[in-house]
Amino acid sequence: MSILNGQFIKFHFLSTFLFLSFSAEATVHGQIDQFELTEIKERTIEKKTLESLKYSSAIKNQIDLELSEDMLKKWGGSYVVAGDAQHRFSENLNQCDGFHFEKSIMESEKGVSQTFEELYRNCRKTYHRRPYNSLGTLIVNTRLKYDFADSTRVFSLKLREDNGQVLNAHLVLKKDDQRRPMVVVRCGVHCDLGDTSLRKVVMILHDEAPFNLLLLPSITSKTYQKTNKVPSVGGFDEGRQNLIIAEFLLSERFPFSEQISSLHLLGLSLGGHASLYTSLYNSFAENSLFQSVTAACPVVNLNKALEDLFLRDGLMNQIFYNTFKKQVSSLKKDVPIMGDLIDENGGEAPSKSETPEFIIKGAHRYYSKLLKEESYLPEPLSESSMNSKEELKKLADFRLLYEQIKTPTILWAADDDSIVLSKNQSYQIREALKDRPNPFVETVRIEKGTHCHFDSHIG
Repeated sequence: MSILNGQFIKFHFLSTFLFLSFSAEATVHGQIDQFELTEIKERTIEKKTLESLKYSSAIKNQIDLELSEDMLKKWGGSYVVAGDAQHRFSENLNQCDGFHFEKSIMESEKGVSQTFEELYRNCRKTYHRRPYNSLGTLIVNTRLKYDFADSTRVFSLKLREDNGQVLNAHLVLKKDDQRRPMVVVRCGVHCDLGDTSLRKVVMILHDEAPFNLLLLPSITSKTYQKTNKVPSVGGFDEGRQNLIIAEFLLSERFPFSEQISSLHLLGLSLGGHASLYTSLYNSFAENSLFQSVTAACPVVNLNKALEDLFLRDGLMNQIFYNTFKKQVSSLKKDVPIMGDLIDENGGEAPSKSETPEFIIKGAHRYYSKLLKEESYLPEPLSESSMNSKEELKKLADFRLLYEQIKTPTILWAADDDSIVLSKNQSYQIREALKDRPNPFVETVRIEKGTHCHFDSHIG
């Protein structure tokens, strides 16, 4: 039983019984005016289960089990697919298995964060895998290979906004036509379709859980920026795009709209930054589209995240810089603003220490023009201006906005995240909630889980 599974189920019930639509004059800004939907028949991903990579939830095919009461009692209520988690049959199993967790979430009046953190404290010896190394886990995850297309239906979905920008996505559906919750998943910086983080999400939220998925790349990916010739930075803009995609999914134009019982959003890393803005926009929309939002290891304050990533020394910091430098250099001819900035820098990509300012400067040039258009962003940010880089930094700092959320929203993060430093990001909102609470916003803090790989440590 995935921990995130319990989170979405909890919010599904919250949306049924507690969630209200907060009306405003604003509507979704922009729309999907064209789309192409094609089922993927050929299997292009190398087939390899994750057992060899020491993951506990690897499977090859869709597995459906009907568990009788006797079986549940015999097994202590626990079911682990192809698992290798240590201490699986410890004396604490009944308290610590996935079924107990889900039941606790559904019945608890404490909220998701408090219930989970109590479970984590009581059960971490059962859940923790050894050996564990934060850097090693990140490296292993880059090698993840998993052909989810063998066990489900996968469609290529090409979406075009009315502003001409194109986004490619993957639609992942169960083989039946049953109405189910759908989770829209937005991955992090530079992430494209086929990225490790998206394959893991399919494994956890589709193969092991009852959800259909729409997988979205980052608008900071090389494919997106080259196709659309834009230096987009995610966050408030990607959050806007999430909302218009949701409107399309729930419309009669989308062929599978009748199979969506409720719509939920999961954002990873920089995609988590976007999901927070989507939650805000959704709270002010005339018709609420998303019924819950989860931000995993999210960026909260963009400028601080850039400084932490590029102004610190470390192996992962250097790897991220090398990736950024290679992408910027390759897009010089395709993205005019990037080309101009490189020319202004003597024809070279910025140094590691110059990168935060380079990104902010490029984003300011791009978005300052867009925000001059009438209401480019939805409410409550429709009147936002960007006359200076400082205004951009303020607009991209969600600490200033979380109090306005009225969509059930949760932020997950780990203490040992070396990429997006939790203490400077989601834990900032965690602390702010103590003095300025918002009943629609919760945070979860765990000791280990590195950057967006909670499942690599907690099985």
